[in-house]
Parts: sequence; C-alpha cells; structure tokens
Amino acid sequence: MKNGKTNKGNFFKLRKQAEKKLETRLENAEDLSHLSSETKDRLLHELQVYQIELEMQNEELLRSQLELEAARKNYADLYNFAPVGYITISEQGHGKIELDRTRGTTFCIRLKRKMYKARM
Repeated sequence: MKNGKTNKGNFFKLRKQAEKKLETRLENAEDLSHLSSETKDRLLHELQVYQIELEMQNEELLRSQLELEAARKNYADLYNFAPVGYITISEQGHGKIELDRTRGTTFCIRLKRKMYKARM
C-alpha cells in the first residue's frame, strides 16, 4: 500500500515538473494560431499516439521492475536461507561471498586468516 502512495506522489511531482517545463517552452514558442485546422488535428493525433506509446513503455517498465524484484527476492532467499555459504564469481573473476547467517562469522574469520597467511 505504501508503494502505491509513493508512486502517486512521484506521479504528481513529475507532472508538476512537466507543467513547469511546458510553461517555459510556451513562453518561448511561436504563436500557433496561424496553423490550419487540419494541421492542428494532425498534431493532436500525433500527440495522442505518442501518449499511448509512452503509456505502453511505462507498463513494460513496470512489468520489468516487478520481474527484477521477484528475481532479486528469489536470489536473496537462496543466499540467506542456504545451509552453506555461496561464492558468486563474475565474468571478470571477482568473487562475491554470500553466507548463511549462522556460519558466516566463522567462515569470514577463516578466510581472512588464509588470505593473511597467503600474503606472508
């Protein structure tokens, strides 16, 4: 529920910013009253199509965000509730150590000792 209120607040904040930008642009824009009715209708149509395109892109972004949040939660659960520790290695060879919470401290201490001894 909180997320919905936050999204509405962000929407209104974004809308206010857009309205301010529009006011600035209108102050600097040329007078459009000389345009024909057909040209105005065509411009209105283009704006409506563009609005629908933006709404569709927004829906896709929201869907992607939900999928990413679900994937993150799944991996967080995998790492946080595993009976053993995990090591994730990136393509560049950098390791990220993720441990379960019960044995994490012991493992980190052993790892630090091994790393310290390896340097000597």
